[in-house]
Amino acid sequence: RDAMGPEKLKEVVAFHRRERLRELKEEQSAKAMEEGDYMASAMAMWFTPFMPNLLNTCVFLVETSQCIAVLLVNYKGRPWMKGISENHPLFLSVFACVAGCGAC
Repeated sequence: RDAMGPEKLKEVVAFHRRERLRELKEEQSAKAMEEGDYMASAMAMWFTPFMPNLLNTCVFLVETSQCIAVLLVNYKGRPWMKGISENHPLFLSVFACVAGCGAC
């Protein structure tokens, strides 16, 4: 303890806690799949806490930017619908998503 210091000790404890939660999640899911209970396997994912990491964040940002791009490319606009600048709720929500992705 004295060699590591309190900050490093907290990091190690947090790491072990995350790893133990991940192991419990995998055990519960594997047990449910062995029994053939797919609903219990899905519920095991809901009852274990979410642990964000760099991969989760990158996947979320890429998926969100792809959805925004598909929406903008496939939006029909005039003459069938309002233009993107005339549809204020859509424009503001797309702008907020682009700004949020850009800020991260």
